[in-house]
Amino acid sequence: MYIVVDIETTGGKANQNGITEVAAVKTDGKRIIDTFQTLVRPQEEIPPFIVSMTGITNEMVANAPLFADIADELFAFLNENIFVAHNVSFDYNFIKNHFKALGIDFSAKRLCTVKISRKIYPGLNGYGLGKLCTHFNINNHARHRAMGDAYATTLLFHQMLAADHKGMIEKMLKNKNGELKLPPNISYRQFRKLPEATGVYYFHDKAGKVIYVGKAINIKKRVTQHFNNGFVKRNLLGLMSRIYEISYEITGSELAALLLELSEIKKWWPDFNNALKKRTKQYAIIHFTDRKGYEHLAIDKQHGAKYELQLFPNLITARQALKRIVAEYALCYKFCGLVNTQGACPAYHQTSCKGACIGRESISHYNKRVYAAMQSMQTGSESFFLIDRGRHAEEQTVVAVEHGEYLGFGYIDSNDSFETAESLRSVIKVFPGYPEAKNIINAYLPKLPANRQIFVHNATH
Repeated sequence: MYIVVDIETTGGKANQNGITEVAAVKTDGKRIIDTFQTLVRPQEEIPPFIVSMTGITNEMVANAPLFADIADELFAFLNENIFVAHNVSFDYNFIKNHFKALGIDFSAKRLCTVKISRKIYPGLNGYGLGKLCTHFNINNHARHRAMGDAYATTLLFHQMLAADHKGMIEKMLKNKNGELKLPPNISYRQFRKLPEATGVYYFHDKAGKVIYVGKAINIKKRVTQHFNNGFVKRNLLGLMSRIYEISYEITGSELAALLLELSEIKKWWPDFNNALKKRTKQYAIIHFTDRKGYEHLAIDKQHGAKYELQLFPNLITARQALKRIVAEYALCYKFCGLVNTQGACPAYHQTSCKGACIGRESISHYNKRVYAAMQSMQTGSESFFLIDRGRHAEEQTVVAVEHGEYLGFGYIDSNDSFETAESLRSVIKVFPGYPEAKNIINAYLPKLPANRQIFVHNATH
């Protein structure tokens, strides 16, 4: 069955705005079988311009059911049928997000009557629902109301199905919903052998040259996304015809996959990779001394200056790291640039601040903790290992950082005992220490529990 759906909402953002009305028409493609219709209380004000357009007022929905109240009935009505709408992504994404908020996983095959009409009736003067209804003499006595539009779309859809002598709708249905379209030079047998594992995959051209490198939590799933019509990006359209072989390396660890992807892109310089070819913007935790003698920490864009203590891939991770430092060393939020207020720091007498910002703590006492914090951020002297999941249950990945620089990664047996830094270092395969590797490691650190981070004074002793 086809379910023709129309909704009215409080705005255009599926992950933010609410639904005010839902209508759905069940059809076999020739006749209407059943209908579903209800107002919905959106739990937010309906903007005046939407009230003016739809006629649905806040008073009308005040006693209407919540989406949660109609979810089970609506899900049963929609489930295992083809979801049809005029501009289907709008209606589908709203309903899918509302189901998701209730813990309901909703997924359906979809058809868009805008796209269908363009295919079957090229050259019309517009493809909005109103213009199409006028063109085909379909009366819609309740425009911009869910059932009025859903019913009119259903009649329009019936005409499209009857006029589709070339089977375009069937082709669109397959392509829209994940029909696998392999590159012309890749066999299904080769694709089928791809693993559902974390690692790095490579696309090769006719001569065997690497033309694209990617990292994936699930290699087969990620490659499938490349080859689904709905996921092919414009900058990758030329890639499809040039792929003659797909290879891969399983890492088990997402961190190892990220680091290997970086290294391989720098090594092969593939034609269709762009992001990691560019130098990424970095942020740094810096330090300076004010006129009174207090040491300050702050975040700034990287300039290569000697007062930069630690680098981060973006502002968010830099702020997260600085907040951890402030909490660990009982520093002042104001003197670390995390707040901008007059007078005392908001954290004074509450969390970390001991009053340096208002002169209640001496310069020497405060600066002593700042120096300790600065020492902890001097990554140039830090050496450590990170332990992550391996390629199978009996294995673990070891990532090594030596004197603040990424050294490489390797694998250990989960049952073996590695008691010294030297024994861990012996399994490491050394890779070039590209600057971006630090960003990758710093961004990944919060994902690893503390017991998976092994710090040593010197990784070679």
